[in-house]
Amino acid sequence: MTIARDHLRADDLTLPQIADAVGYLFPFAAAFRRHHGEPPGTWRQRERTAARVLRSDVTAAHRPQRDLTEPGRAAGTAERSEPPPGIRPRRAPARGPAP
Repeated sequence: MTIARDHLRADDLTLPQIADAVGYLFPFAAAFRRHHGEPPGTWRQRERTAARVLRSDVTAAHRPQRDLTEPGRAAGTAERSEPPPGIRPRRAPARGPAP
């Protein structure tokens, strides 16, 4: 079943082709379901979806960040911008004397 699982994950073989490759004829889907808890087609779809999500997360994590600083200004030294009109900046709460 491990070899069948690897074929499902990596290849575009049909289920009968995978069954033949691992030595099963007709009871392949039932045996796969008993071993993995779900039919081979469902398992393949879930694995491919998970791999696609994982690839997109890894790609996003390694995407270079844009430099949003002004030309001539070093990164990380941008001045604080003023809030839009009508919006007051948040202030830290005042602390009273300790009890």
